[in-house]
Amino acid sequence: METHFFNRMHELADRAFREGRYFFSDFLSESECLELNAERAQFAYAGLELFGGAKGCARQIARFGCCGCNGDFPVSCLKITPKSRKFAQPYTHRDLLGALLSLGIDRSAIGDLIVGEDCSYAFCLTRIAPYLCGNLTSVRHTDVVCTLTEERPKIANERRSERVTLSSLRCDVTVCAAFRLSRADALEYFRSERVSLNGKICTENAKELKTGDCVAVRGKGKFYVGECGGLTRKGKYAVELLFPV
Repeated sequence: METHFFNRMHELADRAFREGRYFFSDFLSESECLELNAERAQFAYAGLELFGGAKGCARQIARFGCCGCNGDFPVSCLKITPKSRKFAQPYTHRDLLGALLSLGIDRSAIGDLIVGEDCSYAFCLTRIAPYLCGNLTSVRHTDVVCTLTEERPKIANERRSERVTLSSLRCDVTVCAAFRLSRADALEYFRSERVSLNGKICTENAKELKTGDCVAVRGKGKFYVGECGGLTRKGKYAVELLFPV
């Protein structure tokens, strides 16, 4: 865990413990949530819960405290719909994120984004929700209306399982198998910093993977490392890879 992040979380936990009230982080990235969960025992004295607005969110807020009073997470859900469906054009997750960030919003104030054909949803910190409702007027080439909603969209967190046989648990070997790439092509992704491991750029192609690791390759997709079985008779590893669907 990075020292700065670790210290920031402990500062919130210490204040919650001393003052007997809840303290919240901003939205944490998926990798930060994984790191925090891995260190959960260190925060048992203060109480730790994670929530992103709906079940299955990857980006979540950390809440420290166990005082029993109102501890609602400061997260709101926005519904984004086209002003005119007739003139609406498709846009991507990146387009919606870009539109939000162009309003001067920090990424840590925005949670998961769910882009649909008819409407989209964005989780955000409650304190900035009114500003976004009043200022998000377009996404890419489509004029939109942004409103607060009590709806909670379903988070697509189902995963397709695929079993592969690998000569090793190296990151590059696994990437080759996951996306049917040659070794040379896989190495180019690493060299051009288009591979991330648990949310952080990974240039160390020989790094060993373990169960729970998330690998993303820009332009190809991402996968999670599932169960790593023992060696086969031929000395290879039987590994389960999980792909978002």
